[in-house]
Amino acid sequence: MLLQLIIFAGVAFSEPSSDYTPSAQELTLHQALSARHNVPSCEQLEEGIDHPATAWLNLSEHAATPPWVPLRAATCLIKRHAENPAVKNAFLRWVSEERWMGLGKQLLNQLDQLPESHAIEVATQALANGPASLDAKGRVLNDSRPGVRALATRPPPL
Repeated sequence: MLLQLIIFAGVAFSEPSSDYTPSAQELTLHQALSARHNVPSCEQLEEGIDHPATAWLNLSEHAATPPWVPLRAATCLIKRHAENPAVKNAFLRWVSEERWMGLGKQLLNQLDQLPESHAIEVATQALANGPASLDAKGRVLNDSRPGVRALATRPPPL
């Protein structure tokens, strides 16, 4: 069983040159998120997880296969842990660094899930510094809150 977990970890996680090694709990979450259908809710998956925000963040940024695992983990972060300072910093990184463009788009698609103050900060960062700022503009315009939508209609700073 341990050998299977080690092999599973080697296949499932990218960044072989990094110092990241998934915890046993992260491997369990990864396995659950890998299912194509009938994935339990974020709340159910977090039961018994010591530090769910950290686990979701690690899966978002390090899981490689299947490709929907990082996106599902990011959704759990967006829905349940946006107030966590480390998560908020990750969100800003996702919308401003090309390397995280897929997660940034996932975040912008779910901007409505963030508290308004966080959504404004994320949208401002995406529009000003994002690798896909034109794409971000359309996503920000889809937010349900006028204060967030207004960011997409302001002229860019000089």
